[in-house]
Parts: sequence; structure tokens; C-alpha cells
Amino acid sequence: MKFSNEKYKESAKQVLNNTEITSNIKNEDAFLILIHNLDKENLDNLCKALAEKINITIEDAYLITQKYNNDYKELILETAEYLILNGKNLGNKIVDGHNASSFISHSIYEAILAKELAHFLKVNETFAFNYGLLHDYGRKYTHKFDHVIVGFEKLHDMGLDDLAKSCLSHSFINGGRYCNNEKANDDFYVDANGFEHYSYEEEFDDLVEVLLTSSYSIYDQLINIADLMATAKGIVSPKQRLDDIATRRGDVDSMPNRKYFLASFTNLLIDFLKKMGIELNIKKSDYINDSLEDIKTNFNSISNAFHYVYTNYKRNENLKKEKVM
Repeated sequence: MKFSNEKYKESAKQVLNNTEITSNIKNEDAFLILIHNLDKENLDNLCKALAEKINITIEDAYLITQKYNNDYKELILETAEYLILNGKNLGNKIVDGHNASSFISHSIYEAILAKELAHFLKVNETFAFNYGLLHDYGRKYTHKFDHVIVGFEKLHDMGLDDLAKSCLSHSFINGGRYCNNEKANDDFYVDANGFEHYSYEEEFDDLVEVLLTSSYSIYDQLINIADLMATAKGIVSPKQRLDDIATRRGDVDSMPNRKYFLASFTNLLIDFLKKMGIELNIKKSDYINDSLEDIKTNFNSISNAFHYVYTNYKRNENLKKEKVM
């Protein structure tokens, strides 16, 4: 995959190595950015609900959703969350057999989970919510894999570099091509099509090149996790999310990077729980020396543990001090 030009590519390298939070926008403002310029069919359920609440026409409700400065910003986000948490999409437009607004549902669930993970770690919850909300910004323009680059470029042009970073990082655990901010063993990486390469090869995919130089923040790590738990219909365990993805992608276990991906995800979840003060009797996975079956068994264990912590944490604040397994 290629950026539109070298300027975007160089900007992406700088952004991916900057862990500073520079934007200061509220969650409701980020949501207006997400839905800006979507046609009314993508938002007709949201517009109907807003029209009923403030006693205006559906057409006027749509116009309000397209204004960055209005008196109903908080209500718009609250209404959208209410609809999605109650199983409704924001719109009814169907493209290629799928609801075109479902990416917004996924984004809101991801934002909610990102905020809760930020709460667990006592980091900026408002920024984490926005990071999750805008991670798929490029899906406004394309549902192909290059949405990660398109989203980055669009948010970069708006001066939201710290949020644009989520577009590039969310799909790749610690860069996806390497673990713990270091290249994987033997200078190995996997391109966007799942093929293995080595760093001494002359040709680099643009996205691989910028990711290989990146430095992930805690927000990139939590968004990796949130993206692999949030669906368009709710928040599930990491294993349930991967099982759902597998139903659409076929025989994922045969993919060349499968061991690497599952081992990386397992280790990220283990490290994340440790940051929360939770010790586990689950060993880290080694994608070179462990078998795929051993890695999958390890992943299933950490998936269960992580989902248990997520669903029970708020009801038992002392849970972080206890051993889960």
C-alpha cells in the first residue's frame, strides 16, 4: 500500500513516533467529525430519534448533525450511543449486502471499551474514547484495507495528528510486523497480504516502512486490544472476536503470520493486565518455538482471563489486587 505522496509518508513516520497528546477536543466534537459529510440515509435512524427528542423535522435534525458548532452536540452523541447499545444502526443504507453505518457502531463500541481500558490504567479517558472513535475514519471513504492510510491522511489534513495515528496503528499489534517495538526475530515482517518478507529485501510496502520505525504509546496498545474485542453489535472476548473474523476470512490458521499474530496478541494481553496489577499463571508465547496449538491454548486462556477482568472490574475494584487464575 502507498500513501498519496511522500509528504504524507514522512508525516506518518513523525506521527507514529510522537506519543504526545496535542488535540483537546471533546468526545461529542470527535463524533461530529466522524459523521460529517455522511449522507442522510447513513444517519436516518439517528435523525428520526433526534427529531422526536427536540421536536423538529428529520431534515432539520440531519442538518444539525452536519454542523460542528451547535447546541445539541452532547445530545447527538448520547442518542447515537443509546441507539447502538440497544441494537440499532444509525442508518439503513445497504452497500454490498452490509449496513454502511455499521462501522460507526463498531467505532462507538470501540470508543467505549478504549475509555474503560484507559480508566483501568488511569490515563486520559477522553482522549482514549476519541482514539477509538476515529480509528476507522477512513471507512467513510473506502471499506478496503487502505482505509488505514486514507483515514490517516484525512485527519492529518484536519490537524489532528495525535488522533490520526490510531488509523495506522489499530490493526497492527505493536506494529503487527514486530513485537514490543522491536523487529521480530530474523528481521521478519508480514505485508498487508499476509506474505512473509525480510528487512534486507529492497522493496518495502509504505505501511510496513512507517510501522517499522514507530513507537507505540499506551493508547496504541489499548486500541489494539479494543479493536479485537469491539464488534458492530457489542463487546466480546478476544477469542470470540477472532472467531467472528475467521468466519469471514476462511482458513486463518494457514496464514503465514498466524502463529506470530496470536503469540503477539497473547503477550500484549498479558502485559496489559500486568500494568493493571493483575498477575496470571499464563506464560508468554514464543511464535518460533511454540506450536500453533500451544499458542492457541495459551491465547484462549488469556482471552478468558481478560474478558473476565473487563466484565467484572467495575463491580469489584479490588479485583486488580487479586490473582485471576
